[in-house]
Formats: sequence, structure tokens, C-alpha cells
Amino acid sequence: MIWKDWRSSMPGDLPQETRFDAAEYDREITRAEQDHDWEWPARTVARLVAEQFRADPAILGRWNCRPGWCTAWLKDFDTARLTFGYPARKTSADEPSVQFGLLVDVRDRDPVATAAEVVESIRNIDPKTTAEIIGGSKNGAEKLGLAYRKPSRW
Repeated sequence: MIWKDWRSSMPGDLPQETRFDAAEYDREITRAEQDHDWEWPARTVARLVAEQFRADPAILGRWNCRPGWCTAWLKDFDTARLTFGYPARKTSADEPSVQFGLLVDVRDRDPVATAAEVVESIRNIDPKTTAEIIGGSKNGAEKLGLAYRKPSRW
């Protein structure tokens, strides 16, 4: 593996190129991908929920929804943010769609248990009834038969 043609906003000289053993490089990439020690609890919840959405599309699909992004912001440290869209597939170009956001308070809660609770809740209760509409329009939501609620912390 060769790294070369460096670009950096940091001052100083960078080496022309750096070489790594390919097998060692692959092992390190695999190790880094599996290392979640740096995560804070809300980030862990977001990652675990996203993994479940990818592993089982029926979690949201049963509600005619598609997964969006799952993340946690440092400025709102104790909150995981999950998004999803409705409908799962548009049937025509002029059909409206909306994006929903769900905030999960993670303060003083076990992240693994919290993620499992969120996924189980979405399996059993249509998340469109509890999440906020954060994308699309009020008119589009109404055309889809949804009650529009103004987003609070997005």
C-alpha cells in the first residue's frame, strides 16, 4: 500500500510517499472499523440502530418507510438522531415524500439496551406517529395523510 500526493491544511513538509505492508494495512483497517471505544453513548445508539436498519429492512419497511441517517451530535451529546423517509418508494415523480426525525434521549441509559428498545418500538408502533417531520412540506405531508408537527430540535 502506498500513500502519496499528500494534501494538508497543516503547515510543514510531508513525505513524498509512505509505504505500508498490504496485509498489515488491511488488518489495521479491519481493526479500526471494529473499534468503537471512542464512541459516546448516543453515538453508540445511533450506530447500533443504523446497523439494525441495514440488517433488517422490514423494521421500517412494514410502515412503508425507508431508513435515512442515524447519528449523534457533539453539541447535543445525550441525544441520538434517527431519520427515515416516507413513502419507502415513490410511485410517481410528483408524489410528495417527507423525511422524519426521531430524537432519542440517551442520558444515563445503557446504549445497547436503548438501541434495542428503539428498534423494538419501531417494529411495533408506526414511527410516523411519534417522529417529527423534518423534510418535505406541510402540504406534502397532508397529501400523504400525515399530521404535520413542526420540528423542535432539528
